[in-house]
Amino acid sequence: MDGSYVKYFPDICAVLEDGREWWFEVKPEKRLLVHSVKAKIAAATAHFAETNRNFSVVTDELIWADTLSENLQEVLYHRRGPFLTQPERLETQSKLEMSQPKDLSELCSVFGDAAAWRLLGLGVVGVDLEQSITPQTEIFLTGGHRHADFLS
Repeated sequence: MDGSYVKYFPDICAVLEDGREWWFEVKPEKRLLVHSVKAKIAAATAHFAETNRNFSVVTDELIWADTLSENLQEVLYHRRGPFLTQPERLETQSKLEMSQPKDLSELCSVFGDAAAWRLLGLGVVGVDLEQSITPQTEIFLTGGHRHADFLS
C-alpha cells in the first residue's frame, strides 16, 4: 500500500471441495466508503489477483439479503420463551394429528398466529427455510425445518 508492504489477513479462508482456497473479507457496507478501508481492499484485491488466488469482499447487506437468513431471523424471533412442557407437547401433537395442517395459514387457524409461529420457532413443525414464508408455505409436521439445522 502506497509503496509499502503491510500484513493483511482476510477474515475467512474457505477450502473448496476441489482443494482451492477462497479468501473473504467481511465488512459492513458503510465501512467500504472509508478511504483507508477502500485502499486496503483495493491492495488486497490486486495482490490476490497477482498471486492467482480467489478473494471476495462480502458485506452485511449481502449476508442479510438472503431468503434463508431472513427466514432464520423471523423463525428464531419466535423461539423466545420457555420450551413446551410435556402436557403442552402432547396437546400440540394431538391437535396436529387431528387437523393435519398443510400450510402456514391452516396452522395459524388451528393454533392462532402467535402459537403457530412459536411452534415454527421451536422446530415442532418445519418449513423450507430457503423459500419465502407466506401463508401458503407448506408445513412439515415431522422432521423439523428443511435446509437448516439451527436447533441442535
